[in-house]
Amino acid sequence: MAGTLICFGDSNTWGFDSRSYIGERYPEAVRWTGILESETEWRVENHGINGRQIPHTSGELSLICEQMKDWAKGSAPVLMLIKLGGNDLVQNPGWTAEQVARRMEAFLRLLLEQPEVRTRKIRIVLVAPAKVRRGSWITEDRLVQEGARFEECYRVLAEKLGVSFISTGDWDIDVLYDGVHYSETGHRSFADHMKEALAGLVNS
Repeated sequence: MAGTLICFGDSNTWGFDSRSYIGERYPEAVRWTGILESETEWRVENHGINGRQIPHTSGELSLICEQMKDWAKGSAPVLMLIKLGGNDLVQNPGWTAEQVARRMEAFLRLLLEQPEVRTRKIRIVLVAPAKVRRGSWITEDRLVQEGARFEECYRVLAEKLGVSFISTGDWDIDVLYDGVHYSETGHRSFADHMKEALAGLVNS
């Protein structure tokens, strides 16, 4: 067992299938998190929530700090993959990638202060959201352009704070008609790329 992956994300981590009418979820074997668990030695915990923005309220932040205590109880390494930002951009009209990155910076600074991170029981890994495309949910070119800028904004932020970073800029993840949510092929591709990225992190 390589350790535990805490996959802290939004609907694309949860596995939302936007083709459904009642908010159905892809089977575990289809979701990128499920593929990682079945095809690697990592124990994977899926902490994706539909619609989740970067935590910024006192209640959200307190809950996560409490969860981190539980995640760090074991002796195996824990990587916390943070893959958020897309909902912040879409749900806050007029926001830019820089504004989202500033919210992410405040969140990461809080996590870096936690004992579980300071003692290296939990390693923070910032993951750039995959690019969105025009679709039924993404109707503005501006959103596509700002979404593509997450890559550089998050890379700069990770270097600034000294946290690990996983780039998704060239992964070309297939999405459904809405322009946001991964297709089954997209989940497969994301998992394959993530396996390579995690191997690089472990060996670095």
